[in-house]
Amino acid sequence: MQQVRIITKQDHEYYLKDFGEEPKSFQCYVNLELGLLYDEKHTVISVTFLKKKTVIIVYAMKIK
Repeated sequence: MQQVRIITKQDHEYYLKDFGEEPKSFQCYVNLELGLLYDEKHTVISVTFLKKKTVIIVYAMKIK
């Protein structure tokens, strides 16, 4: 099954507010999200930057 994850500037701001102990750039936050998908054994199909600080990640997840 394919899923879509949209990451925006607002998501990044929420992350910084909740986990402010380690400041991260937007790019580092996107990389963190990609790493979490990898850790969960999902397959990233595409990463698209729509505009400044908006990213769409399409990934496939296995259903058992």
